Amino acid sequence: MQKDFETELAAVRPRVLALARTFIRASGLHTDAEDIVQEVLMRLWTALNGGGSEVLNPEAWAVRTTKNLCVSLLRRERGRGDIAPLPASMPSAESASSSLDAAESRRLAEQALAR
Repeated sequence: MQKDFETELAAVRPRVLALARTFIRASGLHTDAEDIVQEVLMRLWTALNGGGSEVLNPEAWAVRTTKNLCVSLLRRERGRGDIAPLPASMPSAESASSSLDAAESRRLAEQALAR
């Protein structure tokens, strides 16, 4: 099981890190992308080891979990007034080609905050 997770980790970690960095830059979160990655990978490890949710596609699961965690952190910081409103234009995600594009990141963040 350890070898399987290491294989999944090697495939998933770069994408999760790129997505977390893009979201942090775009939203002004006051956190480190590595902290988000660590939390996502811990949740993935738990899920892959019978933690209650079935993971059919670990990369898709990790990306969705990263987005959800980033939105939760953004809501929490917005609720405390720790961050400014989202900027009119989002930074380019070119360096993170596997992550969400900037417009989609903005749309998801605004949609989550409107709930």
